[in-house]
Formats: sequence, C-alpha cells, structure tokens
Amino acid sequence: MKNKQCITVVSMMAACSFGSANSMANDIDILSERILVDFVDSKQRIAQGSDQTLTEKASDIILAQNSSGCWDEYDYLDSNASDEGGWEPIKHIYNVENLAAEYHVNGDLTVKNALIKAIDCWYVDNPSGAAPFSPNWYHNEIR
Repeated sequence: MKNKQCITVVSMMAACSFGSANSMANDIDILSERILVDFVDSKQRIAQGSDQTLTEKASDIILAQNSSGCWDEYDYLDSNASDEGGWEPIKHIYNVENLAAEYHVNGDLTVKNALIKAIDCWYVDNPSGAAPFSPNWYHNEIR
C-alpha cells in the first residue's frame, strides 16, 4: 500500500543520511506519525463525504462482513481491471483501510477482530483460495 511504500522510502533515505542512530530513529518516528495522521484524516474526510463519521462507516463495514471476514457483495474472482468498471476486490482493501483507520483512532476490540478477519479473508478464506490477483499491475504493486 502507498503508506507502507512511503515509510520504506523514508527509511531508506534516513539510513543514507548522516547523523546518529537516535536522531534517525526520531526522524523516522516523526515521519511515520505524520503519514499515519494523513492516512486517518483522508479516511475521515471520505467518510464525511458520505455523510458518515469514520466510526459509522466502520460499523457498516463490520455489519456487512460475513463470518469468514469477506464481503459477499464483492466478486473476489473478478479479473476486470479496466478503468470503467474497476477491479471488484479492491473494495475489500478500501474496507481494510477504513477499519485500520478506525482502530487507530478508537482502539475498539470489535474493529480489531473485524480487521484481522478481513486480512485472513484476503489471503486465505476468499473464494479464490489465495490473495486476489488483478491483471492490472497497479492493483498488485502500487495499491
């Protein structure tokens, strides 16, 4: 995901810079926190665009989640990665992002459990039996 890649790039830049290990660790901590704040803020703004709070959106996501952690409304076997239709399994990732942001803000155990189930579903319990794979490299490598 983009935030993970940003953290990796920042970590590599910090490793190449001059300075003590403590100052580099502090810089990485500061940058990581800023990235996390931006991530949560973006999820809150998206939820507000739907006239919901992030908590309400996470609650709706959890209510729609099935017992294996997947969402029945998404086609995990979809191989359409066109710009028009989009790739259906990416909606699962959007749900995971929203749950992660909500868990960061409130630390709710119900959200944490739903998040863990969603991650398990992505890699194991979805209808394809493995992590969904898009024919478009962007979904697999960037997103």
